[in-house]
Amino acid sequence: MNFFNNLIYFLTSKIKLWKNSKLIKKAIIGITSFLVVLFLTALITYLIRIYEYENSFGEAIAFFVNSVLIGNFMGSVTILIGSVVFGGYLVLGRSFSDSFLGMLKAMVGVIMLKIRAPTLINLARSVFSALSNLGTSVITLNPYFVLNDSATWLKDFNAGYEAWISYAMLLGFFVNILMVALRKFTNMHSIMLTGHVMFQQFAVVVPVVYFLIFYQKNVAINIDQIIAIILISSLILGLYWSVGTIATIKGADKITNNAGFAVGHQQMLGLSIAYGLGKFFGNVKDSAEVKKVSKKIKIFQDNIFTQSILILILFTIMILIIQFSAIPAEKKDLVDKTRFINSNSQINKEFSEWNVDAQFWVINIILGSIKIVTSILIIQTGIRMFVSELQQSFQGISEKLVPGAVMSVDAAAMYGFSINSVTYGFIPGTIAQYLAVGVLVGLSKASGGVIPIAIPLFITLFFNSGSIGLYANASGGYKAAIIIPALFGFFEVLMIAFGIFALRAHAGAINSSDSFPFRTGFLGMFDWNFFFGLSLLVASWTKELSIIIFAFVIPILLVLLSQIIDSNRQSKITFMQRLFKVKVNLLTK
Repeated sequence: MNFFNNLIYFLTSKIKLWKNSKLIKKAIIGITSFLVVLFLTALITYLIRIYEYENSFGEAIAFFVNSVLIGNFMGSVTILIGSVVFGGYLVLGRSFSDSFLGMLKAMVGVIMLKIRAPTLINLARSVFSALSNLGTSVITLNPYFVLNDSATWLKDFNAGYEAWISYAMLLGFFVNILMVALRKFTNMHSIMLTGHVMFQQFAVVVPVVYFLIFYQKNVAINIDQIIAIILISSLILGLYWSVGTIATIKGADKITNNAGFAVGHQQMLGLSIAYGLGKFFGNVKDSAEVKKVSKKIKIFQDNIFTQSILILILFTIMILIIQFSAIPAEKKDLVDKTRFINSNSQINKEFSEWNVDAQFWVINIILGSIKIVTSILIIQTGIRMFVSELQQSFQGISEKLVPGAVMSVDAAAMYGFSINSVTYGFIPGTIAQYLAVGVLVGLSKASGGVIPIAIPLFITLFFNSGSIGLYANASGGYKAAIIIPALFGFFEVLMIAFGIFALRAHAGAINSSDSFPFRTGFLGMFDWNFFFGLSLLVASWTKELSIIIFAFVIPILLVLLSQIIDSNRQSKITFMQRLFKVKVNLLTK
């Protein structure tokens, strides 16, 4: 009863706050304007459909809902994100012009993402498809590949399906706010605000929930199932953000000398585990920060340099394989779709995106690799544009609803406090992950290409292993910063490969081998490679298992975990902490 009494008190107190706030006038004006526009749009649509097209009133309503609302508003990510920013700014008291400008920037950012996404997908997919003709399966570990892959896969069914990601993200954010508002009971104290990360994570969860639980080939999905997909996805990630961010606070306080923020990224649970394990691998007094790092090594911290080198090496190797490997006899008719160049030394039309700005195909491989990097950078810029506006709206709303909450930041914001440890984690983590790739190459060959080869790219390598090294160093010094990222990196790459293998086995079992998520890319950082990969490995075998894992097991485990973690913001010990004898740093009153 106390829980519900406090929930009621929280809601009523917020209502009173809004009643006394000057912002309520702008909120009312904004909502009223929206309703007026909606009414006029509906009226015009009804009149045209009834008198011009001789539709019945019911047919006119169906057209308005399906073609106008869903097809051109609720199903348009560009309009949806722009509207959320515009409405959020008005509610926060921004002027109409500032709100409109924020909306415009957000919409431009989304369109930038959409412009470059097909280029990135086509460059990678043509090579990966050719490799599959040779009996090899490759998947890149990069958050921007998975974002584009998932959006493309969902849009292939219906243009409006892509918007599920945005709806689930908005609802997940409010789940996060609710958990923090009830932090006295939930022990969840932090708000997730790294918007680009939030989008990437929903680009993983939404397609998986749809594919494993609700997808049937050539069968349309109904509105109840769509709502269920959004609810399950938002519950999983709303809880993950609430729990994952608080798991990083204790280490963040140590690294930043109590700067007072959490980390909101792709490997939050991994960071917490690395911080907890660090003391077993080294001495915190022997920190990486007292060591000297060669300037020659530091060049690999440059995003564009290292990303270009890695992608050039990776795609050169793959293109040489598809060009010179023997084609199976049963696939001789796919020569033009497999070979990169034809007998005239011209690039085959299947690889037309690689025909960049040169005559010689070798030069085009170099330019094509740079084109991939350029596409990623443009996508990053677009995401930053709309996420920056969305993030300001989210932060303002969260500060008004849950004052005193800990705000999360991008992992990179921590690097300035301990830059050497990032390098110490990045290099061994990279080596270990590519050792795992070598193991997967052998397993893929032995299995006839059934087991995919997961290949991490720069963003995964640097921000994943570097961040883990940062947290490991904070409790175990430079030795921990070397060993823990290497261990994590090796096993996480293997785990996600087996998870994707299970997902693809499910696709084959339901006769959908030609359509499934993550054909070209996956998120690629520790929590998602290891823990989500494990979830895929277990859940992909039956629909019943998928429902149990994603609708029940994961949410329940996250809630239980929140009761065990020392959030460094508690005033009393939880029952689970007492049960597991967790040493907790309590706040002094």
